[in-house]
Amino acid sequence: MTAITVRATDSQKAMEELLRRLGPDALILSTTRVGGMVEVTAIAPDAEIGTAPPAPQPAAPAAWAPASAPDATPAMPPVMPATPAPGTAPAMAPATAPSVAATPPATPAPRMDAVFRPVLHRSIAADAVPRPQPTPPDPPPYDFAQALRAEAARAVPNDPFTRLTRSLLPPEGLAEEIPSRLLIVGPPGAGKSMLAARLAAHWMLALPDLRPQLIAPVPGNLLVEDRLRGWARLMGLTLDRPTIAGAMALPDPQPHAPQIIDLSDTPAEAPALVARLIEIDGAELVLCLPAGLHPARISRLCYDWQAFAPTVTLTGLDQWWPEQGELAAIADVGLRLTRTAAGTGLVNALSRPGLADLRNWADGWSPAYAGAAE
Repeated sequence: MTAITVRATDSQKAMEELLRRLGPDALILSTTRVGGMVEVTAIAPDAEIGTAPPAPQPAAPAAWAPASAPDATPAMPPVMPATPAPGTAPAMAPATAPSVAATPPATPAPRMDAVFRPVLHRSIAADAVPRPQPTPPDPPPYDFAQALRAEAARAVPNDPFTRLTRSLLPPEGLAEEIPSRLLIVGPPGAGKSMLAARLAAHWMLALPDLRPQLIAPVPGNLLVEDRLRGWARLMGLTLDRPTIAGAMALPDPQPHAPQIIDLSDTPAEAPALVARLIEIDGAELVLCLPAGLHPARISRLCYDWQAFAPTVTLTGLDQWWPEQGELAAIADVGLRLTRTAAGTGLVNALSRPGLADLRNWADGWSPAYAGAAE
């Protein structure tokens, strides 16, 4: 029967193929490695293994040499057997050894299952050992659509604290995006110019390649100290002071230079400027409110700017924590509290409020809110 040669990348795969084709009683003839592959040659168990014929042995030298050979040794006369004595049996001549040695019996080929069973057991034992699994990467931050779907899928809460948290704070995990143009409005004394400088510093620390463009329109000659210009100089930025007409015709911002427009000096023209400048992709309006403002005043300001869907930033939290009525007035209008500011510095003064901040503020509120916050 013709021998079958199987080639595989390792011994286990070659064994599996031979088991499939010849069965466990197949006889292994050879196992070699050629070109990085394992070659196993085997035959079926019922095939006969032929043996090579014995090699011919050289003939025994003659007892005499021909006379013509010059170097022949004189032949010795043959020894005649002695004549046995009368009445005795003739002596038997000793047995002569055959000229060809007997062929030793062939060693039986090993069974294939006996050869490869230890390999299979080692492979199964290696697969049974638990291997460390790679740590999955952190999930990417939510985009707006994912955060909106997650927010809409949550059940309606029963306690007032959870309802306020859901309606006031942005969804958990929503990444903060840098707008292409950010406009800041708010009541006098809210800290709008300081917020503009803090936002510029915050963005430059987050993305060093950004060079925010600070813009503060003016209706005419300035009669007060220009503090925003000094803060811009500290950060290596230049403050642009266009007129109302120049602000109406501002060019679109560049990708590496988002615009921060402070409307502190133009309260009368602020609605018209916002309506004109917010009509670009990626623009955002920020309503800057100081903590401690009366809820009725907050509600009125939120309603005045509600059409532009602003986000709310509370300032002065190092002096006063917001009350429940202030936050409820913001949430009732449908606006979101996305930033808080505290302290007097430019760096590390902004934070994104979360559930822990709201629980901290609720310590001094009514028992219903304080109990739900615990």
